[in-house]
Amino acid sequence: MDTSQTIISYQPLLQKIAYRIVGSIADAEDIVQDTFFNWLKKGPEKIENAKAYLMRSVVNSSLNHIKSVRRSLTDYLENDSEDRFIVEPEEENFSVFDKNKEIREALKVLQCKLEPLERVIFILREIFDFDYETLQELIEKSKDNCRQLFSRAKAKLNIDNVSLTMPSFQGKEGIIESFKNACNFGQMSEFINELMEGISTKLK
Repeated sequence: MDTSQTIISYQPLLQKIAYRIVGSIADAEDIVQDTFFNWLKKGPEKIENAKAYLMRSVVNSSLNHIKSVRRSLTDYLENDSEDRFIVEPEEENFSVFDKNKEIREALKVLQCKLEPLERVIFILREIFDFDYETLQELIEKSKDNCRQLFSRAKAKLNIDNVSLTMPSFQGKEGIIESFKNACNFGQMSEFINELMEGISTKLK
């Protein structure tokens, strides 16, 4: 394929991958556009496997985008006046606490029964319907390996003789909010970032 055909063929897939990670159509489009620009600048003839190169570039750019947004938000919160975030106490909403408890217990089961890679694959595949092409680029494993990890995770979750004495999921209360935002509003970036922190050292 020439460069025009490559862009036309792979643009929908790349935008889908980027959107899955960053949770913003506009940001996903910018990431894909920059990826194609850098690919053309580098020289397509120098790239043996254009599809693999473009997918890996999009995943890396998407994850870097998440980190950049997170740093910017952290800097803003640290530099802004604390008074802005002081709110009057409201009447307790116990249904929220019940929902948080359910999520915490579900994540605790996943942590106790599954290895980090299995947990990431299972959550993103089973709950958020990520395809295997996206997963293989996200965790740097082949599609067949991702399928095996997913199958192994489902099998492990059907085993009842596992002790659930481990503390709350990664010890992070924030992951509950990021999980709810991912489910309710499609804001995947923060939740994926939380999940990937648990396996980042294994991918190096």
